[in-house]
Amino acid sequence: MPQLSPLPWVFSFMMVFMLIMSMLIIYFIKFKKMSMLSKSLIKMMSWCW
Repeated sequence: MPQLSPLPWVFSFMMVFMLIMSMLIIYFIKFKKMSMLSKSLIKMMSWCW
């Protein structure tokens, strides 16, 4: 059945996309917590840059 052949590719692509999105969301939340905890460090980094 040729109609069923692209289904695993679509499923794997969706899984990879969801994994990347969840990793980005977790990284964003961790970065926001870190920025709330250490605003002086971020100010120093922005001043250095």
